[in-house]
Amino acid sequence: MTSDPRTLPPMQVFRDVLAGPSPNRQTPGVLWPDFDMQENARLWRKSKPRCPCPEIDGRNARIIEEPGVFVSMHDLHFGHIVSETVSRIPQSLAQAPGLPLYFSAKPDMDAAQPSAVFRAIMEWLNVPMDRVRFIREPTLFRELHVAVQAEHLDGPAPPDEYLDLLEARIKGNLEPTRPEGIVFVSRAQLGPESEQTAAERYLAFCLERLGVRVVHPETLTLPQQMRVYAGAKHLVFSEGSAIHGRQLLGRIDQHISVLRRRFRSHIAQHQIEPRCTSLTYVPCFKGALSFPWPEGFPRNISTCSEYRLGPVFEHFESLGIPLRQVWKQRVYERTRDDDILAWIRALYNPRVAHWVKHRHPPEFLLAQFEQQGLGHLRDQAASLIGAVQKIPGLGVPAVKTGAPSPPRENAADILCIGAPRAMTTWLHRTLAAHPDASAMPDLGPIPHDTKGARFWTDNHHRGAEWYRVVTRPRDDRRMSLDVSPGYALMDETAIAECKALNPTARVIYILRDPLARAISAIRAQVTGAATPAQNPIIHHDAGFLALCDRLQLRAHSDYTAHVARWRKAYPGLIILDSRDIAANPIASARRIASVCGLMAGRMNQAEAARFETCARRVVSASSHIPLDPDCVHFLQGMLWQTREAARRDLGLSLAEGDAILAAC
Repeated sequence: MTSDPRTLPPMQVFRDVLAGPSPNRQTPGVLWPDFDMQENARLWRKSKPRCPCPEIDGRNARIIEEPGVFVSMHDLHFGHIVSETVSRIPQSLAQAPGLPLYFSAKPDMDAAQPSAVFRAIMEWLNVPMDRVRFIREPTLFRELHVAVQAEHLDGPAPPDEYLDLLEARIKGNLEPTRPEGIVFVSRAQLGPESEQTAAERYLAFCLERLGVRVVHPETLTLPQQMRVYAGAKHLVFSEGSAIHGRQLLGRIDQHISVLRRRFRSHIAQHQIEPRCTSLTYVPCFKGALSFPWPEGFPRNISTCSEYRLGPVFEHFESLGIPLRQVWKQRVYERTRDDDILAWIRALYNPRVAHWVKHRHPPEFLLAQFEQQGLGHLRDQAASLIGAVQKIPGLGVPAVKTGAPSPPRENAADILCIGAPRAMTTWLHRTLAAHPDASAMPDLGPIPHDTKGARFWTDNHHRGAEWYRVVTRPRDDRRMSLDVSPGYALMDETAIAECKALNPTARVIYILRDPLARAISAIRAQVTGAATPAQNPIIHHDAGFLALCDRLQLRAHSDYTAHVARWRKAYPGLIILDSRDIAANPIASARRIASVCGLMAGRMNQAEAARFETCARRVVSASSHIPLDPDCVHFLQGMLWQTREAARRDLGLSLAEGDAILAAC
């Protein structure tokens, strides 16, 4: 580790390390010593180590005596390889010359035929394939080296030293050139089952008429892609994995922009910014049609989005491209409608890839058409899906839209309304482990760590029917969870709507000392913006004050007012103290589950063990980034009244915050 964000920490060396195949994209498959304490050796996403500790049976492990370097897992996905694997390679090759490079892989992978995309990336980085090894069985390494993951998905900017090493590796791959012209990197030729923006092909057609070079990465070799990217003065991406390809290049005097097709996306922002002169995310996302996952919640893959045309026109006009002059709105709308129907036809084809298949009533998709201003397509879409008649060749059974499933008493049976940074993640994970509970993780387009629908804070525009659908369990005998910590701030009108949708729900409010909660929230934000090598200090400055406002610290701390509003609608509001949970998590989990109607007697031995394992894993606190004492005293002054009200009216212990004040 180093405090200098410009440099890479030294490679680590471990002795007698057990490794094995990679079961999935989250688990590289190396059992590092003191696993939970490791940082640089583990897989990072969103500024946190994300890989779980692998389970490896080492009783008959193969033993490798000679030193080696572990890189990451063998992957088939271009974006994941570039954004998660490549960033360990330049340092590994520079600081461990001659050592073999190990990648964990699935046991059934043909080691003689790694994926074509993997080979192409290795060749671009000038990695000799005879140095590449694959781990497909339990293996004990007597000496294993590992470099830091210099950049990762949704993480901070890479150190300057990493970009220096990357540029040195690829220096001979590119002809010296002066960037010029505009290039649009399009997804329009991908299949309709892929994530796409309807009528992007018409946008590409118009841009080509105006002299813009339009490229489709899947039709080019990797070196060809890189040369096109490096030679453009203005590089415009249709949002997708192609932008990660730009991470295979270093710093170039060019302007990069991304046409969004996801809600508020900033894909690869901190990785691309240091490599270019400017980076712009064009706010052109209007909305998206999506199929849910089998569990019922929407997914961010295989969606069909639509442009907000105003920002698209304005952006290209800022580049000197008069797009409006050649744009025919009627042609655009016809192309958009055709693309949407082609997308539906493809995703309902029984031969579509298994990870694209939908297993949910058509009503979920059909309800979205009016919301997206596409009501004129609903009947055609229903026909394609089979809602009116079975379409020959598609194998989709007829479904009557007028015969919905029987209504449930509550959309969500168990609600947790807050507070943020007060063990709501623990509650979600623990209750979700009960066999009679049904959770909704990873609810798009909400961030991937979401624990609930966030209907009243982020998704109210989708409508009540959307909320009923995404909260409904596949088995109506199970109780559905909605853990959305922002709900505590809802006004009485929103709470009344919640009561109408969830009339008999158990509502839980977990409290935490407002001062300690505020500091935890601030640290979590600062940690997310820092590199693993940084050790920032939070100062009392304009940025700190702006962060306090953005996090709504005062509002989230007004527990007394929130309790009063919610108790009018839910007199049985369950109030918990996070300190009590942390002190005895298993007993707390059993008590909360029982109050919610999740009985311990319904679990078999294995289910009970899993439930207790989840309860025992109390969510770790945010990193202890030091705060300037002035910050702490400012927060105490701002939150003094709400702290005292919580102590007086709700009996909340303030020992956690008092200890922080005493240490200043």
